[in-house]
Amino acid sequence: MISKKSDFTYEQKDIIHILKEFKYIPESLSYKTKMKIKFFIILLISIFSMSFSQKVNKLSFQNDEILQEVGAGVIQEKIIEETPILYSDSQLKEIIKIDMISTKAIVPFFYKKDYNILYFLCIKEYNNCYKIKINKDKYAYLKKSSNFVFYSWNSFIKNQMVNLESKNIILNPAKYSINGYVVNSKHLDEDETVMESIDGDWVYVKNNTRNIKYWIRWKNRNKILVYFNLLK
Repeated sequence: MISKKSDFTYEQKDIIHILKEFKYIPESLSYKTKMKIKFFIILLISIFSMSFSQKVNKLSFQNDEILQEVGAGVIQEKIIEETPILYSDSQLKEIIKIDMISTKAIVPFFYKKDYNILYFLCIKEYNNCYKIKINKDKYAYLKKSSNFVFYSWNSFIKNQMVNLESKNIILNPAKYSINGYVVNSKHLDEDETVMESIDGDWVYVKNNTRNIKYWIRWKNRNKILVYFNLLK
């Protein structure tokens, strides 16, 4: 998991410290003027503190909880670049000036740099680009190239998945049939499995380790219900 940045930098701490320690106000000033200066200093401290203490997104391998959308599928970046070029429109006329992924301004759906894993959530595919979601309420456009591969959810789950795990086995357990009886097995995510088919919100899984088959609900409307495992 990528670690969260510190809330304050050294320079930002210094600014707040200087403001708090600023006690010298000329005695020649009127009482009303001195009160205005003190109020202004307090206001500046509050503004700096609020601005610098804003928390950044805490990225994990899978970041659907931040993105809060299912979309049409995912886009794999085969060779990870430090700063993907993103545009603000589907005509690709205006480049978005945005920081690297490590600053968490861009939130990928899957991210594990040391394994060369980077997938963006795709909302829509155009002839020349993809519309992707890069944060909770932000979208961008990614120009098509040989370095990007689009997978619909059906294609991704069937061909790229190693296994999947329900986020809540009590509310969303594996079942022998859709809405049927619950499979009484724990740690299914550790087994050797094959994703055989997809029926809407459900995935049909062949478990080679236990020699059984079952269904797991992978989404409910716009919410992902499982953790995807891409690592063997």
